This record gives sequence, C-alpha cells and structure tokens, in this order.
Amino acid sequence: MKNKTLISVIVPVYNTEVYLPRCIKSILNQTYSNFEIICVNDGSDDNSYECLLELQAKDDRIRVINKKHDGSGSARKTAAMASSGEYFACIDSDDWIEPNMFEDMMNVVNQYNVDIVMSGFIRDYGTYQIVESEHMEPGLYDGEKAAFLRNNLIDYEHFARFNISASLSNKLIRAEFVKQYLLDIPADILIDTDTVCSYPAIWDSSSGYVMDKCYYHYCQNVQSVMHNLKPDRTQSIIAAYKYLNNIVEKYGTDYENRKKQCNFLELYSWCNYHPARLFEYDGDRLYGYGLVSKDDRVVLYGAGSFGRHLYQFITEQTDLNVVAFVDKASNDPRVRKPDELIEMEFDKILVCVLLYEIVENIKSCLTEMGIPENKIVTIDPEDLYKSLYEH
Repeated sequence: MKNKTLISVIVPVYNTEVYLPRCIKSILNQTYSNFEIICVNDGSDDNSYECLLELQAKDDRIRVINKKHDGSGSARKTAAMASSGEYFACIDSDDWIEPNMFEDMMNVVNQYNVDIVMSGFIRDYGTYQIVESEHMEPGLYDGEKAAFLRNNLIDYEHFARFNISASLSNKLIRAEFVKQYLLDIPADILIDTDTVCSYPAIWDSSSGYVMDKCYYHYCQNVQSVMHNLKPDRTQSIIAAYKYLNNIVEKYGTDYENRKKQCNFLELYSWCNYHPARLFEYDGDRLYGYGLVSKDDRVVLYGAGSFGRHLYQFITEQTDLNVVAFVDKASNDPRVRKPDELIEMEFDKILVCVLLYEIVENIKSCLTEMGIPENKIVTIDPEDLYKSLYEH
C-alpha cells in the first residue's frame, strides 16, 4: 500500500528564484515518493523559469508549465488541468515542507480512507519560528464528528482564530473534493484563492483527520506575494465573496452556518487587503480599536500586510500622532525593534496583527517588558462587523 497513491503537488511560481530550489528540494526529499510536481511559472520576470528547467532536468517527477502572469489562482487552475493524482497538495514556491509530511499524511489516508488530512503551520521568520497547530482536537472526524468539524472551522470567540485554517498548503485533499473548485475560480479573483477552494472542499467532505504535527514552513519573506503592500483589491474581494456566497447557497439546512463562516472570512479579507474599507476615525474613536484621540501618542505594532495597510491609512487619512512603527522581524527602514519601546514615550500601542495566537504572543512579550496592559490595544471585532455589514 505504501507509495501506491499518486499525489499531485501543485507549485505556482512567480519571481521566487531565491527560494525555489529550497522549496522543490523539500518536496523531492519526501520519504513518500509517489508524486508528480506540477510547477507553473506564472510569467516570472526573474530567473525562476530557468531555475525550474534546471530542476526538471534532474528529476522526471517535475513538470514545468510556462504561462503569462495571471495570479496564483490561474496558475493552480493550469496545474489542476494537467494533474492526474488522487490527492492534491499545494505548496507555495517561497515555502518548504518537512521530509515526512506526505508519508505521515498518506499513512492516515491508508488507515482511515479520509477525504482530507489537515495539519498546522510553522511560521518561519528565519531567525526564529512559531508553531501553530490547528485548533481542533487531533484525530479522526467522520460521521457526526465530521459534521461538527464542518460546522466549527472558525472560533468566533477570538478574533482572528481559525479552528481549521483556510489555507490549502497545510492539507492533503482527495482530488474529487478540490480539483473542480480549483478549475472553477473566476479570473477576477486574485486573492483568497485558497479560501474559496479549501473551505468548500471541507464542507463537501465526509471525513477528515487533524494531525497533531506541523510540517509546512510558511516563510515570512518581506518580498513575498502575500506580504508586499498591494494596490486596492476591492473588486477582487467583492468577486471572491460573491463567488463564495454563491457556493454557500447550495448547502440547504447548513446554509446559515456556512453563511456565518463566509461573513467571517470576508471580514478577515477586508482587514488583510483594504482596511480603509473598515476603519473610520472621527477624532476620538478609531473604529476597530475604540477610543483613540489625536492627542494620544500612538505606536503601531506589526509590520505585516495588515499593519502596513493600516499604517498607510492612519498616516494618510487621519491626524493621529504615530510616534513609532514597530515589529520584531522587518527590514523596512521605517520599522523599529520592540526593545526600543523602553526608551519611547507613548500612550497606546495598537497591535496591528490579525491572528489571535500572534496577538497573544505580542501582548505577553510587551507585558514582560513592563508595559502596562491598559496601554496595549487590540482589534475589537464587533466594531469591524458593524463597519462591514451595517454601513
């Protein structure tokens, strides 16, 4: 049974020549060997395509497709059309995976015949790592337990915390549940292409298994597609959630549950790509963060995608007094290190991070530095929901 089932490994590639060999090597070094790697060069203007051809010449399991630049969703669609595997794995070309990922996941498939195997992430900052397991109890989910999993993919008590992440990259999915979603992604959806495939695939599945290990290194590269500050994505967000809401319509008695999940995912997307759509400032209140006056000396903590978008919004569209932009891992010259906070004078630190576990880690580090908790302000999700769905 070992190595019998073929896995189609989809790798969209765009301007990642520096990281690409590491990514492909981590797949080739898997202890499970029966896979095809379908690499789609999405119109890279660096040497990614040449790098792929060199790698392909060394291992016949690698297939390279070259196309014009049209986004990762289009690249995955191209790969899906060329695939022949019974299970799908999707790996981003600037990330890498542990050598036993496929073997461990296929052992679960062989033992339980599940539709989806799910694991957590290793957020890899180069100099340090944060391990993030899924927040669903490890083990088999079938029958009533599978229904429980499908209905509870999101933890609404904590913003923003996913019981099961919306990423495709940390999962192994039976082709019949995900391939058609990959093929059906409309051309005007340029972001959240993982989300509009992964959650519907889980909703459609009849069984799943949550691993207690993490294998996928999600590398926090400043130059990556997801971490660069991008132009206004309003139309793409609207298109993505119009599409997902149309999918939700088919779920009958589960419609209200799926719709609630969809609303949360949409809110999270607006926060990531266009927070100006959500955040308002009236001189005394920064919606999403509560009472923040123009007299307050404000520190913004978090220079990821969300933090940079929020920094741009606050500095360009409000008169808030931002005294520092802070992050533990950033090479942006505007950004200072957290230990410099000791020497600063400020009234509030706005934590510009979405994911609950990272927010809690930041709060813990700041309080250990002696910063009072009442100076640390995190996102108020109720404010955001009102901004998105009531205005």
